[in-house]
Formats: sequence, structure tokens, C-alpha cells
Amino acid sequence: MSLLKRLCGCLISVTLVTCASSATSAQTSTPFEMIGNFAGKSPGRPALDISGIACMDPPGAASRRCVVVNDENRTAQTATITGRKLIAGDVQIDLIGPDFVGAQPDVSCPGGVGKAGEFDGEAVAYAAPYFYVVGSHGCSRNKGEFRATSFYLARFQLDAGGKPGNLTRTTRLTSVFRGAANVGAYFGKSLDSKSNGLNIEGLIVTGDRLTVGLRAPSVDGKAFVVTTSLKALFADGAQDGAMTGEVASLALGQRLGIRDLSPLPDGRTLILVGPAQEQNLGYSIYVAEFRKERQSEIAVTLLGTLAPPSGARSSSKVEALTVIEATNTAVRLLILYDGLPNGQPTEFTFPLK
Repeated sequence: MSLLKRLCGCLISVTLVTCASSATSAQTSTPFEMIGNFAGKSPGRPALDISGIACMDPPGAASRRCVVVNDENRTAQTATITGRKLIAGDVQIDLIGPDFVGAQPDVSCPGGVGKAGEFDGEAVAYAAPYFYVVGSHGCSRNKGEFRATSFYLARFQLDAGGKPGNLTRTTRLTSVFRGAANVGAYFGKSLDSKSNGLNIEGLIVTGDRLTVGLRAPSVDGKAFVVTTSLKALFADGAQDGAMTGEVASLALGQRLGIRDLSPLPDGRTLILVGPAQEQNLGYSIYVAEFRKERQSEIAVTLLGTLAPPSGARSSSKVEALTVIEATNTAVRLLILYDGLPNGQPTEFTFPLK
């Protein structure tokens, strides 16, 4: 047995992704030019906590209209991808308001009730004619508090001029999680590694199926996705207690979870994988097929690992991805980082299996 194989075998519990993907690392990485700034927590300064991006124009289009979210604001912001430029838009969409479909969220987080004020948007998806933005649906990471606005799912439209409209919020994912197999017991728990509390970081929408990818819990080397009816989430007068969800597991490795999801043109889904909590583990890209019929386990294929960008701080996290262009043999991805100004947009190219 070679030294490399012996090292991988010894370290597999803490560096599973790195060892498994030594032959499939990213082929190229290219910085994007950032035009303008995404609104950050501090007025006048660029956002440092980008958490999601999705676009309404298909991969490969010359110009793509997108929405970016970060988890420290109450708003989403428009953006455009043109060539190798990410352009921050002028429109911000306020995701918080008094009206929503469903019952008032009420979750017994260990830190009690905190002050709401941020949407805590962790992922964004597009399925015509709506953009969807989902809150973490978890207790706050540092204080373990319940903040009602983190338990919203919002949807809205953008007209041809980029003006938002038809904004609706629902709280019914809370009902879905309470009774969800395998993951319901972790809902409302602390987000530390011991409690392994449930929280969302990925989102895709296909037809009437809304699927969220969970950063945690990670249980016995498995991460989870939860799928439910989009129509039922936003229907007027529906009974919240009747909401159900399908839960499927993905064998990603010990203490690893889903950090984002992005659809491929061929119907498969790209999965950004990283630490379930704050462990010092790497980030990788997988591909999987989320079928319409019920699946208890979803097979995944590793495409490769993501190296940190030049000059990145150790606290920087790979947080968001969208497909720039895909062929039968390769996929170009735009990756955004939490902890770097405007997400430091960077392109990666992977062979596509």
C-alpha cells in the first residue's frame, strides 16, 4: 500500500473529501471582476456574508439576471452576470413584513427568544416566475436564540425592468420539519456540533417540489434533503399541521453537510458540501439526481474539491454557487465566499461526469 493510501486511511474521519478527491480536484479557477457592491451589514461597506445566488436566465446566456442574498440583512439584492463580471444591482427586496401564510413560528430554542431583524437568508432559487429565498430555520448560531424571521420562506417576481412584485412569505416549513423523519428530532436544537441542530443552507425548486438541503444534522456520515409541496406551502387556508415532507439521505462523510444546491441544465443537481458546523474540513462539489419519486437515499458523485482563493482568511467559507455554463463534459461554476468582500466571486471549472 502506498504512503498516500495509508495517510488517507488514517485521516479519513477528518479529511474524507480531500482524500477521496485527490484525482478530481478543480481544473481551473479564475477570479471574476466585481462591479459595485452588495449591501452589507455596515452602511457603505460591501457585504461580507454572501450566502446564496440564483439566476433567472439559463446557464450560457450572454447576460443573466440574478438575485443574491446574505444572512445578515433583511433584504435580497439584484445582480447581473455578464462574461466574467458580477455586477451588483440597484434593487433591494425587503423580505420581512407582517403578512405571511401559515401560523406564527414558535420554536423552543435553547437561548430563548431573541430580537428579530434579519431575514437570515441562507439560500435562493429560481423557478419561473418566482425567486425563492429561505431562512435558516434554525436557532441563531452564536446565542442559540429563536428569531421568528429566520423561519420564513419568501417568494417574489422581478419584472423586465428588475422591479420586484408579488412578494409572499410562508412559515409552513416549520410544520414540515417538526414531523420529518430522521431530522425532526434535531429541529430547534443548538447549532453546535454536540446538539447537531437542524438548519438550511441549500434550496432548489422543480415543478411543485421544493427541496431544501440541510447543513445539519449530519448523522453517521449522512446529510439530508427535505422535499415538500410548493403549492401547499403557499396555499391560503391550508392546515399547517397537515404539512409533510420527504426526507432523503446523502452519504457525504462524517461531519459534512450541504452548503448550497444548484440545478444543472440536464436535470441533475450540484451539491456544495462543507462542514456541518465549524469543523476545519474542506469544501467539495458533488452531483446527484433528485428524482421525482420518493427516495430514501440519493447516490452522489464527487466532481472535485474547492481550493481557497488567494489571500483568503482561515475563517472564510465557501457559501454559494451557480452554474455559469455546462456541456456534456464540463461545468463552469461561480463560487461566492462568506467572510470576503462581495463574496469574492471566483469561477471554477470541473469535469462533468
